Amino acid sequence: MGAATVAALATLAIVAQDHTALRAAPRDSAPQQAVLWAGDTLEVRGVKGDYLQVYDHRRERAGFVRTPSTRPLPLDAAQSPALR
Repeated sequence: MGAATVAALATLAIVAQDHTALRAAPRDSAPQQAVLWAGDTLEVRGVKGDYLQVYDHRRERAGFVRTPSTRPLPLDAAQSPALR
């Protein structure tokens, strides 16, 4: 599934790996704003290359995380029984 498809299907993503960096820009050399842990929930606001543009409501901070470090959380009513 491509990154554009992930953004179209999900408005939320769950961090899948401990020590995931929330960065200020969509590149590895960008300053790290926070360290995310597995299970943290992020609002997906866009896709830039291999990064998701996200907002972390718990920390009240926007930034970028690498797409492979997250799992999309579909908010489609047809898929909701599978989430139980």
